[in-house]
Amino acid sequence: MKASLQQVLQADRIDDLQKLGTFIEVKRCIETQLMLKLGVNGWVALFSKLNVLKTALWASKTSVHMAAHENTFREAKRKLSKSLGFQITAHNQAELDRLIQTCSLYVLGRTVDPHERFEENKHTNFISSSKLEGIHIPSTDEKTSLEMILAKHRR
Repeated sequence: MKASLQQVLQADRIDDLQKLGTFIEVKRCIETQLMLKLGVNGWVALFSKLNVLKTALWASKTSVHMAAHENTFREAKRKLSKSLGFQITAHNQAELDRLIQTCSLYVLGRTVDPHERFEENKHTNFISSSKLEGIHIPSTDEKTSLEMILAKHRR
Protein backbone atom coordinates (compact mmCIF):
# COMPACT_ATOMS: atom_id res chain seq x y z
CA MET A 1 0.00 0.00 0.00
CA LYS A 2 1.17 3.50 -0.77
CA ALA A 3 -0.20 5.20 2.33
CA SER A 4 0.32 5.09 6.06
CA LEU A 5 -2.38 4.93 8.70
CA GLN A 6 -1.79 8.62 9.42
CA GLN A 7 -2.53 9.52 5.78
CA VAL A 8 -5.67 7.37 5.79
CA LEU A 9 -6.96 9.00 8.96
CA GLN A 10 -6.21 12.49 7.62
CA ALA A 11 -8.25 11.98 4.43
CA ASP A 12 -10.96 14.64 4.26
CA ARG A 13 -12.88 13.25 1.29
CA ILE A 14 -13.61 9.91 -0.34
CA ASP A 15 -11.43 10.98 -3.28
CA ASP A 16 -8.48 11.37 -0.90
CA LEU A 17 -8.99 7.80 0.32
CA GLN A 18 -9.20 6.45 -3.22
CA LYS A 19 -5.87 8.09 -4.10
CA LEU A 20 -4.17 6.13 -1.31
CA GLY A 21 -4.83 2.70 -2.82
CA THR A 22 -7.48 0.14 -3.57
CA PHE A 23 -10.43 -0.30 -1.24
CA ILE A 24 -9.17 -3.63 0.10
CA GLU A 25 -5.67 -2.24 0.76
CA VAL A 26 -6.96 0.79 2.64
CA LYS A 27 -9.47 -1.25 4.65
CA ARG A 28 -6.89 -3.90 5.60
CA CYS A 29 -4.37 -1.23 6.57
CA ILE A 30 -6.84 0.26 9.03
CA GLU A 31 -8.04 -3.08 10.37
CA THR A 32 -4.56 -4.52 10.91
CA GLN A 33 -2.94 -1.45 12.41
CA LEU A 34 -5.85 -0.53 14.67
CA MET A 35 -6.83 -4.17 15.35
CA LEU A 36 -10.53 -3.73 14.75
CA LYS A 37 -13.19 -4.91 12.33
CA LEU A 38 -14.85 -2.18 10.30
CA GLY A 39 -17.47 -4.34 8.58
CA VAL A 40 -17.76 -2.16 5.46
CA ASN A 41 -17.93 -3.05 1.78
CA GLY A 42 -17.66 0.27 -0.04
CA TRP A 43 -15.84 3.60 -0.09
CA VAL A 44 -18.78 5.58 1.29
CA ALA A 45 -19.24 3.21 4.24
CA LEU A 46 -15.48 3.17 4.88
CA PHE A 47 -15.29 6.96 4.86
CA SER A 48 -18.26 7.15 7.22
CA LYS A 49 -16.66 4.67 9.65
CA LEU A 50 -13.36 6.57 9.47
CA ASN A 51 -15.10 9.79 10.44
CA VAL A 52 -16.70 8.03 13.41
CA LEU A 53 -13.30 6.57 14.35
CA LYS A 54 -11.51 9.93 14.07
CA THR A 55 -14.15 11.61 16.20
CA ALA A 56 -13.94 8.84 18.78
CA LEU A 57 -10.13 8.99 18.87
CA TRP A 58 -10.10 12.74 19.35
CA ALA A 59 -12.95 12.82 21.87
CA SER A 60 -11.76 9.90 23.97
CA LYS A 61 -8.03 10.55 24.13
CA THR A 62 -8.10 10.30 27.94
CA SER A 63 -10.12 7.07 27.75
CA VAL A 64 -7.43 5.52 25.57
CA HIS A 65 -4.78 6.28 28.19
CA MET A 66 -7.05 5.14 31.03
CA ALA A 67 -7.57 1.78 29.31
CA ALA A 68 -3.83 1.19 29.51
CA HIS A 69 -3.98 1.34 33.31
CA GLU A 70 -6.73 -1.26 33.78
CA ASN A 71 -5.91 -4.32 35.89
CA THR A 72 -6.90 -7.04 33.43
CA PHE A 73 -6.55 -7.46 29.70
CA ARG A 74 -10.27 -8.17 29.24
CA GLU A 75 -11.31 -5.06 31.16
CA ALA A 76 -8.87 -2.85 29.23
CA LYS A 77 -10.04 -4.29 25.91
CA ARG A 78 -13.71 -3.81 26.85
CA LYS A 79 -13.12 -0.23 27.98
CA LEU A 80 -11.18 0.65 24.83
CA SER A 81 -13.81 -0.97 22.59
CA LYS A 82 -16.52 1.01 24.34
CA SER A 83 -14.69 4.34 24.09
CA LEU A 84 -13.83 3.90 20.39
CA GLY A 85 -17.18 2.42 19.43
CA PHE A 86 -15.62 -0.55 17.60
CA GLN A 87 -14.91 -4.13 18.59
CA ILE A 88 -11.18 -4.49 19.24
CA THR A 89 -9.55 -7.69 17.93
CA ALA A 90 -6.40 -7.65 20.07
CA HIS A 91 -5.64 -11.16 21.38
CA ASN A 92 -3.16 -10.37 24.13
CA GLN A 93 -1.81 -7.55 26.27
CA ALA A 94 1.10 -6.79 23.91
CA GLU A 95 -1.26 -6.23 20.97
CA LEU A 96 -3.50 -4.06 23.11
CA ASP A 97 -0.54 -1.98 24.26
CA ARG A 98 0.54 -1.52 20.63
CA LEU A 99 -3.00 -0.41 19.73
CA ILE A 100 -3.06 2.12 22.57
CA GLN A 101 0.30 3.46 21.44
CA THR A 102 -0.94 3.76 17.84
CA CYS A 103 -4.08 5.61 18.96
CA SER A 104 -1.99 7.93 21.12
CA LEU A 105 0.32 8.72 18.20
CA TYR A 106 -2.65 9.67 16.05
CA VAL A 107 -4.06 11.99 18.71
CA LEU A 108 -0.67 13.62 19.32
CA GLY A 109 0.21 13.82 15.61
CA ARG A 110 -2.99 15.61 14.72
CA THR A 111 -1.57 19.10 14.47
CA VAL A 112 -2.73 20.94 11.38
CA ASP A 113 -1.01 23.96 9.91
CA PRO A 114 -3.77 26.59 9.53
CA HIS A 115 -2.16 28.10 6.43
CA GLU A 116 -1.89 24.70 4.75
CA ARG A 117 -5.52 23.91 5.58
CA PHE A 118 -6.62 27.31 4.21
CA GLU A 119 -4.77 26.70 0.94
CA GLU A 120 -6.35 23.25 0.55
CA ASN A 121 -9.82 24.67 1.18
CA LYS A 122 -9.19 27.56 -1.21
CA HIS A 123 -8.15 25.16 -3.96
CA THR A 124 -11.14 22.87 -3.36
CA ASN A 125 -13.55 25.80 -3.33
CA PHE A 126 -12.02 27.17 -6.53
CA ILE A 127 -12.53 23.83 -8.29
CA SER A 128 -16.12 23.63 -7.08
CA SER A 129 -16.99 27.19 -8.10
CA SER A 130 -15.32 26.67 -11.49
CA LYS A 131 -17.71 23.79 -12.14
CA LEU A 132 -20.57 26.27 -11.76
CA GLU A 133 -19.00 28.35 -14.54
CA GLY A 134 -18.65 25.30 -16.80
CA ILE A 135 -14.90 24.96 -16.31
CA HIS A 136 -13.88 21.47 -15.30
CA ILE A 137 -10.57 21.36 -13.46
CA PRO A 138 -9.20 17.98 -12.42
CA SER A 139 -8.58 17.93 -8.68
CA THR A 140 -5.52 15.71 -9.08
CA ASP A 141 -3.62 18.35 -11.09
CA GLU A 142 -1.54 19.83 -8.27
CA LYS A 143 1.02 21.50 -10.55
CA THR A 144 -1.50 23.88 -12.08
CA SER A 145 -1.76 27.02 -10.03
CA LEU A 146 -4.92 29.05 -9.64
CA GLU A 147 -3.32 31.94 -11.52
CA MET A 148 -2.54 29.73 -14.54
CA ILE A 149 -6.12 28.47 -14.66
CA LEU A 150 -7.50 32.01 -14.41
CA ALA A 151 -5.21 33.22 -17.20
CA LYS A 152 -6.33 30.37 -19.46
CA HIS A 153 -10.05 31.00 -18.98
CA ARG A 154 -10.12 34.82 -18.85
CA ARG A 155 -12.46 36.45 -21.30
